[in-house]
Amino acid sequence: PKTFTNPTTLDEQVGTGYRRIIGGRGTPTVVMDKFMYISGMSYGALSERAITALNIGARGAGVWHNTGEGGLSDAHLHGGGLISQIGTAKYGIRNDDGSLNEELLAQVAEHDEVKMFELKLAQGAKPGKGGILPAAKITQAISEIRKVPMGQDAISPPRFAEFGDVAGLFDFLDRLRSITNKPTGLKMVIGNADEIVAIASAMAAEPGRGPDFITIDGGEGGSGAAPLVLASYSGLPVRQALTVAHRALMNAGVRDDVALFASGKLATPAEVGIALALGADAVGTARGAMLALGCIQSLRCHLNTCPTGIATQDESLERVLDIQSASERVERYFTELMAEVEMLARSCGHDDPTQLVPDDVLLQIGPGRYQPLGDVVPVKIASGSRSSEEAPAP
Repeated sequence: PKTFTNPTTLDEQVGTGYRRIIGGRGTPTVVMDKFMYISGMSYGALSERAITALNIGARGAGVWHNTGEGGLSDAHLHGGGLISQIGTAKYGIRNDDGSLNEELLAQVAEHDEVKMFELKLAQGAKPGKGGILPAAKITQAISEIRKVPMGQDAISPPRFAEFGDVAGLFDFLDRLRSITNKPTGLKMVIGNADEIVAIASAMAAEPGRGPDFITIDGGEGGSGAAPLVLASYSGLPVRQALTVAHRALMNAGVRDDVALFASGKLATPAEVGIALALGADAVGTARGAMLALGCIQSLRCHLNTCPTGIATQDESLERVLDIQSASERVERYFTELMAEVEMLARSCGHDDPTQLVPDDVLLQIGPGRYQPLGDVVPVKIASGSRSSEEAPAP
């Protein structure tokens, strides 16, 4: 582990003691040895240079890199471990009619860099809407990678055609695992607690089935192209959503059987630490990675005119982004972020950030008035194989 010399008496070594085993539902397990990863952003939405810099930076920091739903490209294959995301359009692994092409999926799974697969049911910035990659941003390379025609907007449907209930979801997850032989989970936004309760209850009723991991994306999840009304008002904020999911899994007795990830505007040490205290096994950030690349939040992501060369396919604009310096910033951001989260954990008396509990966090409830988070979230949370007192229903 890399040792840092920040001005503190605490011993800081990134990743000390962290080890999360994921999988086992008919596939080999994988070991996640960092509690951070780069959340999903697609090639197409981002430029080739941006994706390349992200993956090189991920490799340097030892964190995993979620591909986003845009498919696997050469830009992703620079040594950083990958979570390969599958969206409703099944870009890169689809037939002409949008159905799943099992042969193409198997080819993606053959890459050693791909550690596991994530089925994206929704994203925080625009849950229930799907997505659009404008025709102006679809180059010949992106057309070939996504398996979509040139000259047309690439549209992700709001839902998967393959299933419409929890039983169908579990069948589809089993199908994906049988093809890839790798752990497979899902990403969701919680709008109604009944959704995660239904998933947890089904896992309890059918041991060994269901997702290997669940990513909870909060309504704060970002996209410069998201409709303002959805980004502002749709989907629970990540802290509330994470609490609901954690409790539902605990109450069903399946919390130890599934990894729980959190994403949604979690880019600072305190935000990451609170998410870990609320039950997350790992935290993904896209916003922090984007800012490290050089994003200035000009909100032109869908216009192909990003002035920093990040969210554009215009070659003249893309050249602004220097891959080497951008990847170094990404690596430094994640390395320092993890070190500072560890510093916070050690200041609370823990050996590892995932040992953080709600009582380590104080909420300001008024001028000069504070309340332990544990009074609001009465759940005792441990890390890894999580043990807890019985939690109230969400």
